[in-house]
Amino acid sequence: SLRETGYEPEALPDAEQAVERVRSDSPGMVIVDVELGTRSGLALTQELRLAGYKGTIVVFSGAVDTRIRQSARRAGADAFLP
Repeated sequence: SLRETGYEPEALPDAEQAVERVRSDSPGMVIVDVELGTRSGLALTQELRLAGYKGTIVVFSGAVDTRIRQSARRAGADAFLP
């Protein structure tokens, strides 16, 4: 589990709060769902990278689609989990 490896997982209700948290705390890893309620997880990933976030970003999706995986990488994701 993430806790066993030293991470402290925290679920945030929307992308805006995720951006605020990353800017204030700069966590070691961010896990992003492709489908967020208010905006795309890919857009969030790109925004975090453009803001200078250097930590690991893992994007996941319920869909197994090569195009989504490629889009996640282009947005700045380090890994994609279908």
